[in-house]
Amino acid sequence: MLSIWPPSQRTRDAVIYRLMDTLSPGSVVSKRYGAISAAEVEDAARLIEKEAFDTIHGSSDSTSPGVEILQQYTNEITRQLLEYVGPPSR
Repeated sequence: MLSIWPPSQRTRDAVIYRLMDTLSPGSVVSKRYGAISAAEVEDAARLIEKEAFDTIHGSSDSTSPGVEILQQYTNEITRQLLEYVGPPSR
């Protein structure tokens, strides 16, 4: 049987890479919420992914069927990202 939770390290690394792209100067997110320094992008992406993973993995819902748990993980990544970048800049 194929297990999709917890995600492999390769999958988690892909999420981190995508978050780095999302947080990089010049991205839509940085234009809307303000730029994060290039030096800070990787650390921020790793922190966001780790906190999202730890939150979902440690929750009582971490035994949910595959797609549901991945949706929870994705939603938590988005929540952590928005919490990290703060309110939109004006």
